[in-house]
Formats: sequence, structure tokens, C-alpha cells
Amino acid sequence: MKRNPNMKFKGRAEVASFVYQPIGWEKAYRFVVKRTEIVDKNNQLYLEDGVCKYVYYIVVTNSKRSKRPPV
Repeated sequence: MKRNPNMKFKGRAEVASFVYQPIGWEKAYRFVVKRTEIVDKNNQLYLEDGVCKYVYYIVVTNSKRSKRPPV
């Protein structure tokens, strides 16, 4: 699917984090990943072969914080 800059991602969002040390890196870092369901112009989930499509945002940090702040 080619991304459309005007597409809105209004679906459900999920956030997860984990600690990982890629090969060749001197130490482990915390990775925070957010995925949001892609919703089309009719507010319908974008489905291809029955599988939801997502947009992913990934942040790599050296923060030790293990929990998300209260919203």
C-alpha cells in the first residue's frame, strides 16, 4: 500500500516497550513502539486478506523509565 499523506490514522493505538541490544552496539537500549490501525475515509479499518494494516512509530532511548506516564 502506498502511503497517502492525507490519510488519517484514527484507529486503535497500542504501545509497547522492550530492552534490546543489537549486534555491534555497546549496550542495550529501550525501544518504544506505537502502532495505530489505518482507517480509510469511511472510518472503516483498512483490511487486506482479513489482516489489519498498521502504521508503526519506533523510538530508541537510553531512558530507564519502565512505565508510561499517566495520561
